Amino acid sequence: MKTIFTHSLKTLAVGLAVAASAHSALATGLAHTYVSGTGNDSNAGDRTTPCATFQAALANTLPGGVITALDAGDYGPITINQAVTIDGSGAQASIVISANSATAITINGASSDTIILRHLSITGLPGTFTGVKVNTGNLILDDCKISGFQSYGLNMTGAGTAVVDDTIITGEYDGVSANSTGTMSLRNVTLQGNQYALDAEGGPLDISHSHITQSASVGVYAYASTLTISDCMISGSGTGVFADSDSVIRLIDNDILNNTIGIDTTGPGTVSTSGNNHKAGNGTPGAPTPGKAIVQQ
Repeated sequence: MKTIFTHSLKTLAVGLAVAASAHSALATGLAHTYVSGTGNDSNAGDRTTPCATFQAALANTLPGGVITALDAGDYGPITINQAVTIDGSGAQASIVISANSATAITINGASSDTIILRHLSITGLPGTFTGVKVNTGNLILDDCKISGFQSYGLNMTGAGTAVVDDTIITGEYDGVSANSTGTMSLRNVTLQGNQYALDAEGGPLDISHSHITQSASVGVYAYASTLTISDCMISGSGTGVFADSDSVIRLIDNDILNNTIGIDTTGPGTVSTSGNNHKAGNGTPGAPTPGKAIVQQ
């Protein structure tokens, strides 16, 4: 009887220890947290007690976890310092900031962190500066809309990576700025109504299957970087393409249409072509750098 009783006590002790460990893990965060327009930032952030802002939900989210918006609302701004996915799918999740908040989303992740922003509307009221700023870490920006910032829609300054897909960026000074040693890749992106649509200054950047339109100054600008543009439309801008010092812009199967200057040949950089681009309606068509054709194989 004593042996059975002792064994039962040991079993109970183990069970309590496991339960305590599980409770401790939950106390440090959840793998999946939620925000709602009717939420409260003092909540735990689970589905039944959601937070009111992305920042509060992030504080309750384990690294690598997911934050989901349950309904339409304004959930920002936010500074992100860990791997996380923020998903506004089907909820019209927004971040709207005014002049007292210079940046809507600031990313300060580790070099191994991947931050995924999906289905978000990011809007700056007059006097705001940046939509998404990547200082450190790696970004995936999927099906988002960024508009209204007086400096940058997306600004990458670190040595990480950024992948942008199915995203619209409008009404900024620089739609996309990559002044870093990192790498950036854009696909199915619309850059419309910016002063400079794409400003590459540093690491390599590529853009494909995209629309670059109505840029007041330059559609595609490169300085001290290599920029590859394929299957894009560059139209309705002051200058379509300009390569500044120590830069190379490669053009492959693009439509360069209705710009004041199609390809600016006065720049000190190099514009090379595969020979299958199309130009029409430009005030000054311009041409690639002589002798810098891309070899077709």
